[in-house]
Amino acid sequence: SCLPLDPQYTHIAMSLSSFELPAVLLAINRSSILAVGLPILLGFGSGFITRSSIPTWYRPLIKPPGEPPRLVFPIAWTLLYASMGLASHFLVKAYDNASPGSGKPAMHALKLYWAQYALNLAWTPVE
Repeated sequence: SCLPLDPQYTHIAMSLSSFELPAVLLAINRSSILAVGLPILLGFGSGFITRSSIPTWYRPLIKPPGEPPRLVFPIAWTLLYASMGLASHFLVKAYDNASPGSGKPAMHALKLYWAQYALNLAWTPVE
């Protein structure tokens, strides 16, 4: 069973219940290869788009001591996107294996995953 939602977050749960996640997004998450590979692929695409703007806005910034070397960033982003994709795969498996009527928390989490991922990708052109 699930912990009860804090009343201040009840409206979020109600909003999540009001829309259906497209079947294609569930299908992507059902395949571990697609669930992990798609975020990595789109993450590389996102990095490719912003690569040319790095000299104009990132390099001139005053960096804190201990800034990691440039090589760390693609490794960290790849691990982050792979972890997000794997988590989404586990969520859809939990949803698929839930007894009837008990898969709501997993479905809500999948909806939040796709919403944050869309915002993450939308942020790239805004930078």
